[in-house]
Amino acid sequence: MSERILVAVDGSEASARAVEVAARLARVADGDLSVVHVVEGRPNGEGEVEAGGPAQELVEEVVAKVGPEGTRATGRTRAVAIGRVAQGILSEAADLGASVIVVGSRGLSESSVLLVGSVTHRLLHLTDRPVIVVP
Repeated sequence: MSERILVAVDGSEASARAVEVAARLARVADGDLSVVHVVEGRPNGEGEVEAGGPAQELVEEVVAKVGPEGTRATGRTRAVAIGRVAQGILSEAADLGASVIVVGSRGLSESSVLLVGSVTHRLLHLTDRPVIVVP
């Protein structure tokens, strides 16, 4: 069974660096890279938060970028309620059976305000699997 590496992306510079590290790790481990972008939002009338559009485009761009480098990669978006991004990343990691999670140390919120690593900080406190934080 090959290793599954999950990398969470948000379009920030730290996220791009995390992708580079995660892709390299996947190639060295002869593993697979799973790219996820967690979209936070308010539930619609059916209790669902919608993911897609620009979020899906970001994921597809990352997958397309690492593929020619020899990395086996897939990607998807995951929608969560506001304030639940870290939990969304962890749920995705659990669903995929990821052996490690790779994230940037800081990222961008949906409103493009620089966060001081709040999602990464929360992720580190909640996880039961290894996390590589890329500065």
